[in-house]
Amino acid sequence: ETIIEGLASDITERKQADLKLRQYARQLEAMSEISVDLMTQLDLESVLHSIASHAVELLSGNGGGLYLYRPERDVLEWSMAVHPDAAPIGTILQRGEGLSGKVLEKGTLLIVEDYKHWEDRAAFFEGYPRTAIVAVPVRWGEEFLGVLNVLSDSPGAFSSDDAELLSLFANQAAIAIHNAQLLEVEQE
Repeated sequence: ETIIEGLASDITERKQADLKLRQYARQLEAMSEISVDLMTQLDLESVLHSIASHAVELLSGNGGGLYLYRPERDVLEWSMAVHPDAAPIGTILQRGEGLSGKVLEKGTLLIVEDYKHWEDRAAFFEGYPRTAIVAVPVRWGEEFLGVLNVLSDSPGAFSSDDAELLSLFANQAAIAIHNAQLLEVEQE
């Protein structure tokens, strides 16, 4: 390797690192703005729509949504979607079923690079145009509230950094969901 090749490689690496830092700064700024937006909404449906929309935007996905956990039946219920080809609202997943069911079962984030060919996909989603999906748990303290999903049409679109960013966002989302649920119970 010549000195010039070494310098060119060094410059390329620095430019890539600089781009990553700028992208991360933009994402953190967006998280701050999103947090303010979430805290100003009061009804649960608006909160859920805002969470799903912001999550998709944050990771530059093609769609996404949110399953809410129904502890009385120990199932996940598809409660909000931001995607034209999404499953119908009210779709139920059992613990361990599909990606979100696995997140419920394991309590940890998961990334699937190609859902169409993933061996544990939920039978219900056969034929849906999903490819890469990242799913993270939404928790209020120890209480499991649901699973947040973002999807992309490009296989392998999500990195572990994307999943970590979505997890940070899910922490903010949990506060907004918890507050909206409390308000809903109070109004009843």
